[in-house]
Amino acid sequence: MLLIKAQKNVKCFVTDGSQNNINEALYTGVPLFVIPSTSDQHFNARLIKFMDVGIVVLREDFIADFSTTFGELMK
Repeated sequence: MLLIKAQKNVKCFVTDGSQNNINEALYTGVPLFVIPSTSDQHFNARLIKFMDVGIVVLREDFIADFSTTFGELMK
């Protein structure tokens, strides 16, 4: 069973951008809040942005941008 699907009150999935997390969020239709750290996660984050299914925040910008970008995602 998918973890997101098991939780009916999930409004957004905060993830590092790993492929399994992205697959699960896309399957269930939950928007993503991606904070990538490795090269494959940065690549996945660019795809998430391109597909317009979530928001990407770089780790170095996380503290400064969190409230603004999270608010955008939850609209």
